[in-house]
Amino acid sequence: MATLLAEVQTQQGKDVAKVYRTPNEDHEYEIRTSGTPSETDRIHGGMAKTRESIRSNTSEFLKSINHPDSGSNFRVQMV
Repeated sequence: MATLLAEVQTQQGKDVAKVYRTPNEDHEYEIRTSGTPSETDRIHGGMAKTRESIRSNTSEFLKSINHPDSGSNFRVQMV
């Protein structure tokens, strides 16, 4: 079962994504967008468990899927 690691929001407090640590052997982390439909990015290691790393990886993922909040500044709430 995946464990919630962080919640990512815009500076205005809008939920954008959640980052999970997974027990899967093929990927260590998942970034899941908030809302419906939800998109998921699987990260195969190499992501540090820091706010800046999570912010950077989430930002890159949102840009790659043309998410409407991709140009926003994000804040990361570690859980």
